[in-house]
Amino acid sequence: MTDSTKTEVAEKAKSFIEQREHARVSVVYSGKIFVGPKEIDCTIFNISAGGAKVYVKSPLEHAAVVTLKIDRFGSFHGRVVWSNGDRAGIKFLDDARSVMERIISS
Repeated sequence: MTDSTKTEVAEKAKSFIEQREHARVSVVYSGKIFVGPKEIDCTIFNISAGGAKVYVKSPLEHAAVVTLKIDRFGSFHGRVVWSNGDRAGIKFLDDARSVMERIISS
């Protein structure tokens, strides 16, 4: 890898990291994802006021609007922002402050 390629990769990584607005917390919670009438079991790996990383038994379509239900916290409306086989990132559409209040109060 050339020095210019290394620099480019490092800049892209820094940019990606800076895009995260909310601190993430590593967790292992079971939940369900609803996509229209379809219900999919999932495991939540991390959560923040802005979204969650989930493991799913069947792939989620990129940009799909979903509802993530976590027994401990309730339901969150979101959009799939990335999907890679059995893992996906969901960005919450709910207000970040209300998400944090629900997580903290549980």
